[in-house]
Amino acid sequence: MFSTLVASWLLQRLRSELVTGTVLFGTGALGGAVLLVFYNVSPAVCISMMTLITGCMYGVNLMLMSPYAADIAQVILDEGVQVVTTGAVAAVSGILNAATYVGSSFSASSFGAVAENTGWLQVVLAWVACAVLGTLLLLSGIRRWNVFCRKT
Repeated sequence: MFSTLVASWLLQRLRSELVTGTVLFGTGALGGAVLLVFYNVSPAVCISMMTLITGCMYGVNLMLMSPYAADIAQVILDEGVQVVTTGAVAAVSGILNAATYVGSSFSASSFGAVAENTGWLQVVLAWVACAVLGTLLLLSGIRRWNVFCRKT
């Protein structure tokens, strides 16, 4: 719940979903880097960094998935895609949330396999890599997102 409040507060301050997501992903990546440094040194720091990483990723998910189903449904309708207008927002929301669950299942099994075969240090490295990738992907889309927002 706290991560949702922080993500909402950041979004109000930064006024851009992608910039906010970039900040959250970047913060998660930095938390992962700190976790790598203190991996075998301080359990308290490790738990704090895992909490930070989880909160950042959860905040990005809620911020990007929850409120924009209506916007995406409207774009689909504006583009002339034949969908039933009744329930379009629910359909888009369901698809987005299903993708989130598929991604969660994939990551749980993938990270579990990595931990079992190579150890938790490689899992943390993978977390950092995912957060850096998320940061770069969102950063690369900021200009196009701003153009999209001006059109809608």
